Amino acid sequence: MKGRTREQEMEERYFLFGLLHALTNRLQTVGDTFFDEISWKQWFVLAGTSLFRDPPTINELAEVIGSSRQNVKQLLLKLEQAGFVKIEPDPSDRRKQRVYMTENMQRLDDKYKGESRQFIDRFYQ
Repeated sequence: MKGRTREQEMEERYFLFGLLHALTNRLQTVGDTFFDEISWKQWFVLAGTSLFRDPPTINELAEVIGSSRQNVKQLLLKLEQAGFVKIEPDPSDRRKQRVYMTENMQRLDDKYKGESRQFIDRFYQ
């Protein structure tokens, strides 16, 4: 950037980094109050699962949402206990675990579909 010192550029980078961190914290805080049944992080895992045509493996899901396999597995175990997903071995490779959405997940999606759309619309405004 013309006419700016390296120090000024670095300050802007740190400022932007701070803003992004504050945004994600605020988004999670608001998101955690949005759903009665699940946390914002759990919702994000479920949203990632819905991106796949076929049930994803835990590794595939972790890669898509940008989290570690261990973190995703912990979130999925809680979601499984709540009845929103099933984790089962892959039929052709028993070392892999696939994530299947349940009818409870469909009901949750139906319950919040309109509100979710409004939430996203407000976010982008």
